Amino acid sequence: MTPSMMLVRAGARSALVAAFRRLGVVSVNWDLLGDLTDVHSADEITHLVTAAYSTGPTWRPSKHYLEIADFVLGLPAGTLVLTVDTTARTLLVGTVVGPYEYWPKSALIEEGRPHRHVHEVDWQYEINRDDLDADALRDIDQRKTAYWLRPHTVAAITSARRTGN
Repeated sequence: MTPSMMLVRAGARSALVAAFRRLGVVSVNWDLLGDLTDVHSADEITHLVTAAYSTGPTWRPSKHYLEIADFVLGLPAGTLVLTVDTTARTLLVGTVVGPYEYWPKSALIEEGRPHRHVHEVDWQYEINRDDLDADALRDIDQRKTAYWLRPHTVAAITSARRTGN
């Protein structure tokens, strides 16, 4: 069985990839949401996201709440994560080692916006993105911040590691 793996972008143009490595984390922005530590359901997150974001010009409830709900509620320790380093053309793979955390004074700043929603990660290896097939690259190149990769993509990533790429 192929393990699950979530892609979490390190900001626009991988702006936070060095900080992700250095701090051993993945994070997302969602700057209008506060601490979600005591939130335990996707319905609660839907309500909070709707209250915070529904007046924005690009509001689409499914786009917003699913991403943050999966990040907060769906990344237990042991889950594989991936982030993309667009400059180096590499994919950094690690394992979540801690629960969701909220960093009110986060040093993870992208374009003036703090990334306060965080998971600790043990970064384990990286692969060259060019070692993946076109189907896996299409999955990785989606314009989403945090999402589950398809099983084919996960298998391609883990296979690239096994072959030493």
